[in-house]
Amino acid sequence: MSEIQELKEKANSLRASKQFSEALSIYELLWGNHREICDETDGWSYAVCLQKLGRHAEALALAEEILPLKPEYSNIRNVYCWSMYFLRVKVDRVTDEADFLDAALKITENSRQQDKNYPYLYTVFKVLDYLDRKFPSDPEKMIEWTEKLDPTILEDAPQTITLKDGKEKEFPSDKEKYYAFRTKALFEMGRLDECTALCDEALETIKVFHFDNDVWIRRRKAMVKAKQGDIPGAILLMQNVLKRKSDWMIRLDLAKLQLKIGEKRNAMLNCVEGALEHGDFEKKSSLFKFMAEMLEADNRTDDAKKHIAYAYTMRKEANLKPDDELMTLVGKYGIDVDTLYEGKRQAGAIRRLWEDIKYEDQEQLTGTIKSILPNGKAGFVESEPRKSYFFTRKDFKGKDEQFAPGTVVTFYLVDGFDTKKGIATRNAVNLRLIR
Repeated sequence: MSEIQELKEKANSLRASKQFSEALSIYELLWGNHREICDETDGWSYAVCLQKLGRHAEALALAEEILPLKPEYSNIRNVYCWSMYFLRVKVDRVTDEADFLDAALKITENSRQQDKNYPYLYTVFKVLDYLDRKFPSDPEKMIEWTEKLDPTILEDAPQTITLKDGKEKEFPSDKEKYYAFRTKALFEMGRLDECTALCDEALETIKVFHFDNDVWIRRRKAMVKAKQGDIPGAILLMQNVLKRKSDWMIRLDLAKLQLKIGEKRNAMLNCVEGALEHGDFEKKSSLFKFMAEMLEADNRTDDAKKHIAYAYTMRKEANLKPDDELMTLVGKYGIDVDTLYEGKRQAGAIRRLWEDIKYEDQEQLTGTIKSILPNGKAGFVESEPRKSYFFTRKDFKGKDEQFAPGTVVTFYLVDGFDTKKGIATRNAVNLRLIR
C-alpha cells in the first residue's frame, strides 16, 4: 500500500470516528500537495471536515470547485447546500436581501423538498419568515416561495423542542406554517376567493393551532368578506374571532367595519376596549388615530388631540419613528412635541377619558364598600336600596389602603356570571372614590 493511500485511509478513519480536526490536517495535505491523485470522494471528505468544524466558507468554496466537475455526486451537493445555508441563509439578520435570496434559490435548485437530509425546508421557511416580517410587505415574493412547497407532503404534526430547563415547547407544524404564510400573501395580493378556500382548508386540516394562527386565519376570512362588500357578514365573522382572542388589532378591524354601516357607538366601544387592553401602547398609533378621527367627527377636538399627542409620545419613548400620517396630524392639531408630558403622565388622564367614553351611556351609581374577601382580590359594594354587587381589585381605582370597608365610591354595572351558583349576575366595575 502506498504512503498516500495509507494517509487517505487514516484520514477516513479519523473522520468516521468524528475526529474532524485531526482528519482535516491530513486532507489539507492531500488536497494541497497531491491534488492530481485525489478524487471527488476525497474532496467531499475534506469539505465535510471543514463543515463540521464550522468553516463553512471554505467548505462552500471546495464544494463549488468540485460540483461542476461531478454534478451528479449527491454527497458534495449536500455539503454545498448545507454550507450555503449556514453561511448565507441561517443569519441572525438579513443585511443583503439579494444575496440572501440568491443563496436560498441556489439551495432549492440543488435539492428537493422530499430530501430529508438537505436544508430545503429550513431554507424555504427561513425565507418565508423573513418576508413575513418585511416592511413594506412583498406578497408576490411570498407567493413565489410558498409555491416551492408541496403542502400534501408537509408534516402536519407539531414540532416539539426541549428547552434548556428541560421543559418541552410545542411549535407549529410545517403545514400550519405554510397555511399561515400563504393565506396572508393571497389576501394581500387580492386573490380573495383563493384566500377563503385555503383558510377553510387550513381550519379543517390543522387540529391544534399555535401562536393564534387560527385566529389570524379566521380574521383573514372576515377581511375577505369585507373586501367583497359583505360588511354584515364580515362583522359577524370578526365578532366570532374576537370571542377567540381579545386583541386590539381585531377590535380596530371590527370598529372600522361597524363605522361603515353607521354603528358609531359600537365602533367607539371596540376602540376603547382595545385601548384599555394592557401593553403595546407604542404600537397602537393606528388605533389612536382612528379614535381621533371619530372624536373629531363628533366635534370633540380636544379629545382627538389628546389621542394624537399620546400616540406620538408612546412612539418616541419606544424609539419608534412616528409615521408620516401621525406627523401630519401632530401639525394639524398644533401639538408642540417639545412640551408634551411623558407617557406615564398622559396615561392617567387619557385612560380616564377612555373609561368615561365606555360608560357614558350608563347610569353611574354610588355606594359603599361593604366587605373584602379573605384573599384580598375582590369584595362587595352596597348601594341603595341595600343592593350588593361583586367587584374585583383591578376594578377599584384607588390606593391599597382605600380598598377597605367603608370607602364611598361611584361605579357602573356590567353583566357577569357566578360560576359557583351557575347564575347570571350584575357586577360592579370602575369603582372610583368620591372626591
